[in-house]
Amino acid sequence: MLEVVYVDLDGTLLDFSRRHYACYMDCVVHLGGHGVPFAAYWQMKRNRASIEQLLKRSAMNAAPNLYSAEFETRIEAPEFLTLDSPYPDAGSALTDLRVLTDRVYLVTMRRNLQALDAQLRAMGMAAAFDSVIARGSSTTESKAALIRHCHAAPNGPAAWIGDTEEDIAAARSLGSTACAVSSGIRDRRLLEAANPDIVADSLREAIEFLSK
Repeated sequence: MLEVVYVDLDGTLLDFSRRHYACYMDCVVHLGGHGVPFAAYWQMKRNRASIEQLLKRSAMNAAPNLYSAEFETRIEAPEFLTLDSPYPDAGSALTDLRVLTDRVYLVTMRRNLQALDAQLRAMGMAAAFDSVIARGSSTTESKAALIRHCHAAPNGPAAWIGDTEEDIAAARSLGSTACAVSSGIRDRRLLEAANPDIVADSLREAIEFLSK
């Protein structure tokens, strides 16, 4: 049995692509650019396009740091958070995790803790986690560092499920099994290059892998 399973939120449990795009378009309008269509934007994000590349495609003359600041200010606003939706198997998958471990920790770099709590409650997910570990006002830039700040690193077998290279790096840093899901903000090719234990198509597939 696993000591703990760490689960990422955006891109792993929640489809946040519509929120991401809406926030991008809001910034584009504010900064006087011309937004690209949703499919083009999301493909760029999944392929880890730079902000400079995005600004060029969007006909924005703003400095990258200005765009980043605008985006960060808006991305967790309540009106954008309402665009998120759980993946179809998220609820049942979280329930099934209890067969593998007594402790399920949500780990996210979200800053607005009040909005995060409200969203989890609205989606019926708040009770699914033994602990919610979020960046909040911290300057911590690493998910592994967040874990070490809030909890001791696991002593026994553990696993991490997420949708980015950062999640894979955090799992490795903590000595955990690294499960990447290709449903989120990174293309499968990029995830495979980071050498996780599995690149799954969904959270369900990742849990099935851990059950073996």
